[in-house]
Amino acid sequence: MLSVELKYDDAGNFSEGKAAVKVSDYTEDGDAWAYIDYGGNIAIDFYPYNATEGRMIEVGEFKDGLAFVSKDLYCIIDSEGNNVFLGDSAFFISAFYYDKYLNVIPGYIFTDESMKVRKYGLMGLHGEQRLAPSFDFLGEMNGPYAIVINVENGVDKKGIIEIYK
Repeated sequence: MLSVELKYDDAGNFSEGKAAVKVSDYTEDGDAWAYIDYGGNIAIDFYPYNATEGRMIEVGEFKDGLAFVSKDLYCIIDSEGNNVFLGDSAFFISAFYYDKYLNVIPGYIFTDESMKVRKYGLMGLHGEQRLAPSFDFLGEMNGPYAIVINVENGVDKKGIIEIYK
């Protein structure tokens, strides 16, 4: 039976042999999260994951060796804790979904200097454009299909698009 010492203030589910754990007030700057293995050993060291601009803090589960985390902006780390996507493209991550086969992540860009108007599209794992940001919203993805929304005269117009490799 697996047993992890009860010394954390929060914990996530195990996925791919790792689980996120939190220690409140880890440093004078606040909380920090790490990933532990099944033996309770630190697999990825503590980091003060945080979020800005009203985003929720994310310290996600691993899938295909990747996890979504928040480092001010939403980012992606590999199973060693290395940054795969650090928000260093025109796109920002809009949903914690990555399709490895299609190499797509829902994302958005700002189309104005005041950074208020967003257009949604799809980016690849390293921030490269996969589908031009031309929608007012890109909803849930299910395999190669995504719900898209554009607003016309104040009315949501919805459709479904198919993504190809």
